[in-house]
Amino acid sequence: MAASGRDLRRKIKSIRSTQKITSAMQLVAASKMQRATRQAIESRPFSMLAHEIVASITTSGAGQSSSEVSHASLLVSRPIKTVLVLLVTTNRGLAGSLNTQLFRHFTAWRQEQLAKGHTAKIVAVGVKGRQFVTRFARADLVADFPAPDRVPDYAQATPIAQLLIDEFSQSRADAVYLAYNRFVSTLRQEPEIVPFLPFRQDSKELEVGLTQIGNTPEVTIMSRAKDTPGVKENLRKSLEVKSKETDHETLFEPSREEVMAGLLPRYLRVRLYQVLLETHASEQAARMLAMKNATDNAGDLLDDLTLTYNSLRQAAITGELLDIAAGAAALES
Repeated sequence: MAASGRDLRRKIKSIRSTQKITSAMQLVAASKMQRATRQAIESRPFSMLAHEIVASITTSGAGQSSSEVSHASLLVSRPIKTVLVLLVTTNRGLAGSLNTQLFRHFTAWRQEQLAKGHTAKIVAVGVKGRQFVTRFARADLVADFPAPDRVPDYAQATPIAQLLIDEFSQSRADAVYLAYNRFVSTLRQEPEIVPFLPFRQDSKELEVGLTQIGNTPEVTIMSRAKDTPGVKENLRKSLEVKSKETDHETLFEPSREEVMAGLLPRYLRVRLYQVLLETHASEQAARMLAMKNATDNAGDLLDDLTLTYNSLRQAAITGELLDIAAGAAALES
């Protein structure tokens, strides 16, 4: 009993220490998640409206030839031979199956691309993504960036977006995709692979994080902006103006080409920034849930081990009492 009891006490002490660590990590992740999710959700209407603005300007200039437009290289679709994928993951683990489900989704998608004869190149954001590419994916790693440990800021998205733009505009990639985990709720994060370049005016995937309700995206936009002062009214006015048919030509100052040459790269950076926010919110939510499960499991294991330890201890005490009683009876006789 002595050896078994000693081992059980050692296990109980070790598990209790681990439980304290996971509980602390749960609290830290919960505090970070509140800010991360708020930032991701509040920036979705801006990302949506930015897409609407760029799409409307692009549509109004659809009759111009590519030679007249300096930004045409970001709009023109060409036969796909090489695809570039931005794989956005986390720097650390302990986030449940967040990265694993993204890798599984990406692997299946890549198999489809290989079946079509497309070659895949990868730009990794996050240590876990780089490790996956170098160890398992066996793909051409163009570059890797560290994932933000705190809530991302816009400056962190700029060099990544510029790299993707350069790869596409210089024909080193015929299409660019974004692979990331979209934040849905605390209990749900969905892996997605959506097109990034060339720019698509009618792509539903460009509405980052905004799932349409039926065929009325206005309802979804309003529900996402329910607690932001002034956002509802501005969105409603914007959508009403968009819905009205106009028979006059829109005038641009400076020219449409100059506006798009400056606006389109900025929009692409905004969209990539939204993806970083979605990933960070997903990471904190997944980590909080994983640490909560670990803390609960440690508590259940402690209860089982404590019960086993008390049973062994009680059996040992009972055995000693029987030995004493048997010895006393032998002396009396």
